[in-house]
Amino acid sequence: MQKKQPIIITGLHRSGTSFLTRIMENNSVFFGESKDINQESLFFQNINKWIMSINSSTWDNPKSFIDKVDSNSYAMILNKIRILLKSRSNCRYFGFKTLFNKKDFFSLNYNWGWKDPRNVFTLPFWIDLFPKSKIIIIKRHPYDVSLSLLNRNIKLKKKDLLSIKKNIPYYLIPFLNLSNFSNLGSLRINNIDDTMKLYDLYILEINKLVNKYKANILLVKYEDVVLDSTRVLSEIYEFCNLNSSNVKLPEPISKDRAYAYKNVNMNFDLDKYTEKIKSYDY
Repeated sequence: MQKKQPIIITGLHRSGTSFLTRIMENNSVFFGESKDINQESLFFQNINKWIMSINSSTWDNPKSFIDKVDSNSYAMILNKIRILLKSRSNCRYFGFKTLFNKKDFFSLNYNWGWKDPRNVFTLPFWIDLFPKSKIIIIKRHPYDVSLSLLNRNIKLKKKDLLSIKKNIPYYLIPFLNLSNFSNLGSLRINNIDDTMKLYDLYILEINKLVNKYKANILLVKYEDVVLDSTRVLSEIYEFCNLNSSNVKLPEPISKDRAYAYKNVNMNFDLDKYTEKIKSYDY
């Protein structure tokens, strides 16, 4: 049977990547056995975190690898990723039952992939490893992204404060990976200016990716998926060489999800970013 290369879903956090992943997973695309609440494969998520850390980068303080890393360093990182993919640790993606019956990402014959917003900045490595991969980049109106990021961050910071009262062994910090004790919330996201700066960094990188890997990438708007789901989902499935004749939705799509900021009392000056938002094609 024909070997299948991955379907990779990405875009800025809170842009609808989880929403799209659930739809595709409901239509016979495997996105990993172990996932977090945002539908992100923990196996690929951790690899992406590691890749970004090499560049002194995180999801909320991202840095580009494109034309920024020397060829020897790039080749070294790529080789380490390849070793990880071929190791038995890939059972975290396939399921622990495969620990003794190892699977190979490079010889799969079914539809598979993963979703992670960090892919925006690690994608050059993944495309080098999987040259025929299909990349779906989804973007959403910056005000909706901003509101969602800010609301989520408020909730996560509250959890961080509550965690101090819990019996968490912080004395182990010197002995363990710091990510085990990292804050849930971001200290870099406090207001609309912060979220708009972050949005800009992701859009700049997405534009670079589209220019460099045009054949691999389909760029879609979250609003189009919501308002014209039949057409856009068919386009996505055809791009991924999947059967688009009977796409099943795991849940009804509420039209109110598109441009939701219009139904919310915004606590900032909307006119401040008018020109910037136009440059994002909104």
